[in-house]
Amino acid sequence: MVVLRFAGAMRRTALGFVIAVVPLAACATAPAGGSAASPAPPTAASAPSTSALGAEAWADSVLRTLSLRDKAAQMVWPWVLGDYTAYDDPAYRRVETLVREQHLGGIIISVGSPSEIANKLNALQRVSPIPLLVGADLETGAAFRARGGYFTPNAIDLGGATAFPYQMGIGAARDTSLAYQMGRITALEGRALGIHMAFAPVLDVNNNAANPVIALRSFGENAHLVGTMGAALVRGIQENGMIATGKHFPGHGDTDQNSHLELARVNASRARLDTVELAPFRTAIQAGLRGV
Repeated sequence: MVVLRFAGAMRRTALGFVIAVVPLAACATAPAGGSAASPAPPTAASAPSTSALGAEAWADSVLRTLSLRDKAAQMVWPWVLGDYTAYDDPAYRRVETLVREQHLGGIIISVGSPSEIANKLNALQRVSPIPLLVGADLETGAAFRARGGYFTPNAIDLGGATAFPYQMGIGAARDTSLAYQMGRITALEGRALGIHMAFAPVLDVNNNAANPVIALRSFGENAHLVGTMGAALVRGIQENGMIATGKHFPGHGDTDQNSHLELARVNASRARLDTVELAPFRTAIQAGLRGV
C-alpha cells in the first residue's frame, strides 16, 4: 500500500539547481512594475559574458566560482507579486536585498500587468550577480499571471496576456494541436515578460469527482488522455523557448482535500500508482519534460 501525502507549502521540491542565461524582457528604468521614470537602482557585478561561451559551458564556468553557500542560495526562489512597486517600497527593498546580497537562484513571479511584471523583473535582474531564473504558474496561459488593467476614468481595457480555458476544456476537445498551440502562445508571451519557466502542465488525473483543488485544472479523468495532451502542451512550451514543469504530484487528482488548506492523502496500491497516476508524468518526460 502506497500512502501519498500532500501539503500546499511543499508543492515544489527542488531536485537540482539551474543557472540560466537570461535575456531581459525590456530595458526599463521605471519603478519596479511601473512605467514612470525613476532613478535606476544600483547595479551589481555581472556574471561572465556568454559571448565567447556556449550556454552550458558558461553555466559550468559560473558554477565553479560559487561557494557552497551560493550553491544553496541558487535553490531559493522567493514568491514575488508582479504588481507595481516603487524602488523605495520596503517590500521591494527586501526582495532586492535578498537577490543582490544572497545570490538567489530565481524568483516565482505572481500577478501583475504585463508592463508591471516586465519592469519588476528587469529591476531585479539588474541587481542580481547571477541572472535569475524566473518561474510562474501559467496553467491557463500567461494571463494566469499577466492580467489586463484598466485606465480610468474611461475604463479603457489596457489588455493582458492570452487567457486559455482550464486544461479540462482543452482535454474535452481531444485535439493535441490545441494543447500544442496553448503551450506555444504561453511560452512566447511569457518569455516576452522575462519568464523562463512555466509551472505547467497539470498532469494530475482528476479521477475523484469530489476533488476540490485539481478538478478543471486537469485534462480529465483518463490517464492516457492526460498524458497525451500534457505531452503536446510540453512540446508547445519547450519548442518556443520556455521550460515546462509537470505538476502537482502523482495521486493528487484522487484526493478530496484541498492541499492549500489541509493535509491531503490518498491510499492506493503501487500498481495503481504506476498504471494511473505516474503514467502521464512518464509520457510527458518521454516528450522531453524538463521539470517536475
